[in-house]
Formats: sequence, C-alpha cells, structure tokens
Amino acid sequence: EETRVLVLPHVDNVFGLRHDVKTIAAQARERGVDWILVDAAQSVGMFDIDVTDLGVDLYATSAHKWVQAPKGTGLMALSKAAIEKMRPLVTTWGHERSEGTAQLFTDFGTRDLAKLLTIGDAIEFHRRTNHGREARLRTLREDLMERVDASAKFEWRSPRSYDDGGSSVVAIGIKDGSAREVARTLFRDRQTVVRGFSGQGMNHVRVSPNAMNTAGEIERLWSALG
Repeated sequence: EETRVLVLPHVDNVFGLRHDVKTIAAQARERGVDWILVDAAQSVGMFDIDVTDLGVDLYATSAHKWVQAPKGTGLMALSKAAIEKMRPLVTTWGHERSEGTAQLFTDFGTRDLAKLLTIGDAIEFHRRTNHGREARLRTLREDLMERVDASAKFEWRSPRSYDDGGSSVVAIGIKDGSAREVARTLFRDRQTVVRGFSGQGMNHVRVSPNAMNTAGEIERLWSALG
C-alpha cells in the first residue's frame, strides 16, 4: 500500500524477459501507484513501441544499444503529468523557456551537440532499414534456440516464444563450467562479446543478436561455444 513509484525494464537485460508493461501499468494504477518509470534500454529499436499506449510516466532508453546511436546518447518520453509535477535536479540559465516540455529535463548547459544530432540520423537509418528487421531477429533467435535444445552442454534460460515474453536478448545456460569464464575466453580468443552471469542460481551467457548479425556469425558463435 505504501508503493508510490514502480520502476521496471521493458525487456530484462539478464534473461531477455519482455514485460507486459501496459497491463502492469494499468494494474499498478488501480492499486494506487502514482508514477511508473520504464527502463527501455533493451526495447527501443528491437520492436515497434507506441509509448502513449503503454500508460507510463517515463520511458527512457540508451540510444547506443538497439538504435545504434553513439554511446552517451539517450531518448526519454515523459507523460504530461510528469512534465507538470516533476522538477529537474539540474537547471541552466533560460530554463524557463522549456517549461511544459520534456526538454526542461535535458537542457542543462553546454552539450555535445554533434553527438546529439546523430540520434536523428540513427533513427532515420533505423527507419529506412526496418523492413524485415523483426523477421531477421526472430530467425537468429530461433536458430540459437534450436542449437541449444539439441545440445547436452547448454540449456535455454529465456522465454521460448518471441511473442509471449521473449525478445532478442537470450540467455544460454552453461551446464559444465563458469559462464563468466566462457565469456572472458570468447572475448580473448575469438573477439566475440557475450556477457556471463553467475550466482543466485544463474550460470549463463547473454547473447544479443542484432539485425546486422548474420547466420554465419551465429554459426561462428556456436562453434566457439562448443
């Protein structure tokens, strides 16, 4: 009953679980939660999103991930209620000109405008190359899942259906050995980047194939894992 703020990821970055944010937000409102904030680092650019339909107050992403903008860039959407009631922790001169807009929360003095401008270019490139993107992501994911299911060394630790809680972030459990050591070895010997998770019942590597990845790269990853 004391809960006033709910913070959750749209896509969990450990197992790749895609939360039903719209349903969760609606049920949280019914229970008296005032503010719903969503970490969208692993969702924007992965699948189509209608932020206004989700019914949340803040939806923010790291644009360098699936949008492929430079590191250090970000995007944030705020509800009208959030813009009216929340106050920025840092302000700059002339900030009153941004009252009533989301810019009030981002304009705090001199910024790297060249990097900022690249976000628009990244979004436009993403839009132009979006045809068939989701189909490719699904294909790469299913390829990996089939390989894991057929192997005695690994186990699938993510939702099995892309449409029912799944995403392009997948967890491959390591049955014998340390997932963190596997990740270190892959990077050192094969120039392949995955993330290893261990502890609290976890021992898996996280793999995140993006649209620019190929079936051949999945084959090389699997060979290296073997």
